[in-house]
Amino acid sequence: ADLAIIVDGRPYFMEVKAKGGKQSEAQKDFEQRANSAGAVYVCIDNIDTAIRTLRSWGAIRKAVA
Repeated sequence: ADLAIIVDGRPYFMEVKAKGGKQSEAQKDFEQRANSAGAVYVCIDNIDTAIRTLRSWGAIRKAVA
């Protein structure tokens, strides 16, 4: 995974790909092992999706004006 974070004790992993990029076999294996262990794993190819996902995990928050 390109990004590994822990929020409130729960591990989250994010694989970031170029538009249309595909996971390698090793990445698919890691995804399966992470999910089996109770972690959250996503593979994304869009910055907007990455930001929304990080917000949904509680990893980033909107700026307070």
